[in-house]
Amino acid sequence: MISVLIKSAKKFGLKENFVRLWAEKALKKYHLDNCELSLIFVEPKEILNLNKKYRNLNEATSVLTFFQGQATPGKVFLLG
Repeated sequence: MISVLIKSAKKFGLKENFVRLWAEKALKKYHLDNCELSLIFVEPKEILNLNKKYRNLNEATSVLTFFQGQATPGKVFLLG
């Protein structure tokens, strides 16, 4: 089962249903049929703070990814 969690999309003028369908289609393309994807849309100031906290990087980036789970030998995890 694919689970897509979305937070704050409307704040940026995005339609949650469109984002969810797009994400599900992308996951299915890579045969990731049993996974969870969480998308949180934030202001540049917040992503700057997250980069400082988790990456020791003093700049805003357009994407920040975190792996949750347990790595399996031979399994490829795609983080964007």
